[in-house]
Amino acid sequence: MTFGYDADVVRFWTISSSNRLPDHGKSLAYALLDQRMQLQSRPIIFIAHSLGGLVCEEALVLSNKREDLQSILANTLGVIFMGTPHGGAYLAHWGDTVAKYVNIFRGTNRDILKNLQPGSSDLQRVEEDFQHMLRRENVKLKVFCFYEALKMNDIVGKIVESWSAILSAYDSCSINADHRNMTKFNGRTDAGYAQVHGVLRRWIQEYEKNGISSMRKESKSDTDGDGDGGKGTARSKGDVIFYGPISGRNVVPGTRGDTVNFHFS
Repeated sequence: MTFGYDADVVRFWTISSSNRLPDHGKSLAYALLDQRMQLQSRPIIFIAHSLGGLVCEEALVLSNKREDLQSILANTLGVIFMGTPHGGAYLAHWGDTVAKYVNIFRGTNRDILKNLQPGSSDLQRVEEDFQHMLRRENVKLKVFCFYEALKMNDIVGKIVESWSAILSAYDSCSINADHRNMTKFNGRTDAGYAQVHGVLRRWIQEYEKNGISSMRKESKSDTDGDGDGGKGTARSKGDVIFYGPISGRNVVPGTRGDTVNFHFS
């Protein structure tokens, strides 16, 4: 699934705008919740480019706070950030980053910064909340950060420098493209596609492996310690005992003590 939002750089940070970061994050969280009404436990992997990474972080932070959204965070397997300007410890440079965005994607000059609040409150808050959430023992999110290897041009340079695009505690890698083209692939043989696909494949394989391992442990726990002497008795969850061999068409349920016997005739 894809999520669209107004990525206009000017309105994204303007205080008077209704399109600020918290609003985008809330919209994403509830839109995803609505699409998952029948599949709330299905695992989620986010792939977020540029400012979309901040929207994704806001959505996950919000789902950590609101009871009706908790299924989003609880079932999120991981997030792949692509050129997301986390800012790191260098928020003082955010004015330059926003100016680069504006120059490239809006064609205006740095004077536009006089009308912007470049993440001074929203960005710092969501980054602190998101990274603090990642450190919680009950949060098992996987994170991978890609950063652009090429400049937009010799004047602007890179839109998001590597120090801003990575989270130091997690794996990261460059993609041999500029900020605009780092998510535009020519096909399955494209090197950038192979990099992203590789991360997804590893995460999914690990998830499936852990799922099978968990099922085996539960199955072993269900069948151990019944003392049936090899007579085909197996104890399942809820202390229900099934006796074998089983034959016949009609089933007549009955009770005996704290067990339920199914008699076949």
